[in-house]
Amino acid sequence: LSTHLRNLWPFLSRAMSQEVAEAAPSSAAAPAKPEAKEKKAPSSYDFEPPLATVRKIAKASLPTHVKMGSDSVQACAKAAGIFVHYLTSCANDFCKENKRTTLSAEDVIDALRELEFDDLIEPLKAFLEQQKVARAEKAASKKAAAAADAKGGEAAANGHGEDKANGDVSGDKPVD
Repeated sequence: LSTHLRNLWPFLSRAMSQEVAEAAPSSAAAPAKPEAKEKKAPSSYDFEPPLATVRKIAKASLPTHVKMGSDSVQACAKAAGIFVHYLTSCANDFCKENKRTTLSAEDVIDALRELEFDDLIEPLKAFLEQQKVARAEKAASKKAAAAADAKGGEAAANGHGEDKANGDVSGDKPVD
């Protein structure tokens, strides 16, 4: 844990001090003509989940009589972004150790274990299993739909099938 934190801390402290400096009002007088803001590339530390999402998650986990101030929601969002960055950095270390360039779910699980978030591992594994089943069901339904379309196209080519306009299933076209 401490090795990853030591590696990540210089980046986090630099990003946080940069945000504080940008948020602080400048001592220079405001220019007479407003200038267009410069667009700069987003930093990897600029990520924060949407405040509405953070508020919804926090509200669901708090007792009903507890309210959250907007500053606490923003603090939670910033902390969530930092946590995601930290977890990803640790998972990337596992990926590099295994000489791979693509992070896997197993890398994230290993990172959670190393960061001592063992209580998150089982729910994550259960979620991943549910996703795997859902993907398999979706693929099976797509395959069945494709097979039905192919069978329907074959039946229409042979003159067997339903005329969708009038419900005629004889294969004969209605006479006008």
